[in-house]
Amino acid sequence: MAPQLEFAHRWSPIADLPPDHGELAREELEALARELKSELGHLAPPGCPFAFYVNRNRPGDDKAHWFRYQIVETAKALRYFANNGTYHAWVRLVLRTTVRSEILVSLHGLGREYRGVIVGSPASSKRTRWATS
Repeated sequence: MAPQLEFAHRWSPIADLPPDHGELAREELEALARELKSELGHLAPPGCPFAFYVNRNRPGDDKAHWFRYQIVETAKALRYFANNGTYHAWVRLVLRTTVRSEILVSLHGLGREYRGVIVGSPASSKRTRWATS
């Protein structure tokens, strides 16, 4: 078999992907959420909505399309193609106080053709509630 075909054959099956890196990222962000809550929880004023939590999707999950725009824009800014077709998972740490901040880690293939490389790409956002008249 030609070297290129052998390489593509070796890396093409999804079953050959490494263990669930999304779970590893979730565990790390869960530990960070617990640490933040422990260190900062006492600073929240009474009645302030205060929560740190983590959620995620798994490859093939019905939430896979969430954050697609942010993932694509982050990849463009970093000058690479985020291949969500081969492998895609994300993990999000939500920091909710009077505003909502999120740290998102997307795990996806690197490049238009899958070559066996999965990258973790971070993004963040902040949502502010606006008063309505």
